[in-house]
Amino acid sequence: MTGAPRTKLNLLCYLCSVSGHKEAATRLINSQLFLSLTHVLRTAPNWDVRAKVIRVIGLLSSHAVELNEDVPVTEAVAVLTELIRDNFRNSKLKQCLLPSLGELLYLISSQEEKKEHPGECWAVPAAAYTVLMRCLREGEEPTVNHMAAKIVENVCTTVSYHSQGFLTAEIGPMLWYLFTHSTVDSLRVTAISALCRITRH
Repeated sequence: MTGAPRTKLNLLCYLCSVSGHKEAATRLINSQLFLSLTHVLRTAPNWDVRAKVIRVIGLLSSHAVELNEDVPVTEAVAVLTELIRDNFRNSKLKQCLLPSLGELLYLISSQEEKKEHPGECWAVPAAAYTVLMRCLREGEEPTVNHMAAKIVENVCTTVSYHSQGFLTAEIGPMLWYLFTHSTVDSLRVTAISALCRITRH
């Protein structure tokens, strides 16, 4: 994906529109395009372009029904995690990045669940779990808390190797705190649901 930012944005807008179709999303995520998107996400100086790439990755992850073992999702997870970590004080950027990271983690977990030898195909960097735990902490914006809790809830609906990354001593008290202290009902429901799903493992 080379060219002027405006050209890239036009292409990315088109990719957003076709990524909502299961067949197209599955084909695109399993192509060289995914590697190109990850490269642009890492190197683009323009945040307008990065934001669109993040959206395309999220849409592809949300709508794809199959993920080939050779798709470099580990690198995409790593780049999204680095961007969240490097911009941790910027709540708006976290709200842009977390949904795509969550969709990608859920896709990996749900695909892993179908494999004969779980845990061998796609590695999730430990930093991804660490960043998500930080997003659950007291004092974080409720929207960010909610997004992080939703990621935990979704990934833990799968019986996969990757859901084990959330089974830590600190996550239970964090989710319980959100349930007992939040004034936002949707966050409270998500927090207790995530906690219930974790206890299932």
